[in-house]
Amino acid sequence: MVNDKLSKKHDLKTSVHGSLGNTSDIKETDLACLICNIIDNAIEGANLSSGKEIDLCFMRQNSSRIIICKNTIDSSVLKSNPNLYSTKNDDSSHGYGTKIIKKIVHKYSGMLDFYEENNKFCVQVVIPEIQGAVNQKKRADECI
Repeated sequence: MVNDKLSKKHDLKTSVHGSLGNTSDIKETDLACLICNIIDNAIEGANLSSGKEIDLCFMRQNSSRIIICKNTIDSSVLKSNPNLYSTKNDDSSHGYGTKIIKKIVHKYSGMLDFYEENNKFCVQVVIPEIQGAVNQKKRADECI
């Protein structure tokens, strides 16, 4: 799924690495929707930038699954659009990606963080394993 999404965008420099490990406690459709929406948003953002790069990392830390996606930006997204509303002309069929990401992360008692660093827009999702897991609050910056 990840390779299919990213292979269609030949003008982007992409880096994908890592593994989430066991995800049997997350519905496949939820996991697919989560990852696809994160990637779609990153592709859109990277295509608008001069750098045209996406870094995608999957990892485990303690009993949590972590997804970190970073895409290049030319100017701050969070300063100009802190609520991350769709900026597309036809908002009747757009603007659901971030809402879907938030809904899925909330469903699994996870943590979601949007931030910017080094001219990149970053999304970090942390989803704990259901069995006795505690939300991981620490940002996993060592991944990328």
